[in-house]
Amino acid sequence: MIEPLPRKRMKRSEIREQTRSRLLEAALKLFVKTGIEGFSVEDVAEMAGYSRGAFYSHFESKDDLVCAVLEHEIRRGHEQLDVLFAQEQPPPERLRQIRAYYVSVVRDVD
Repeated sequence: MIEPLPRKRMKRSEIREQTRSRLLEAALKLFVKTGIEGFSVEDVAEMAGYSRGAFYSHFESKDDLVCAVLEHEIRRGHEQLDVLFAQEQPPPERLRQIRAYYVSVVRDVD
């Protein structure tokens, strides 16, 4: 018989970050699907698998959440561009990749 591996216990800070990340992910999905006005705090909490109280322990309001989602997405975009700029490439190749990145952003319906 194979014994199960002991699960690593998460630190409180890791649990908080995981909860926040799940709430942000759920909000982004709802934001894309319904628009900002089309979802409620309760919708986000339910989709993420948490209570309304968990939502409010991470965000002051729906507006605060929307700003956090936008900030997260902007940071993610900057990180992708940072990777492109960190690579040593001739300018024409770098420009091609930057164009490809922006074309993919524009074509992303989400």
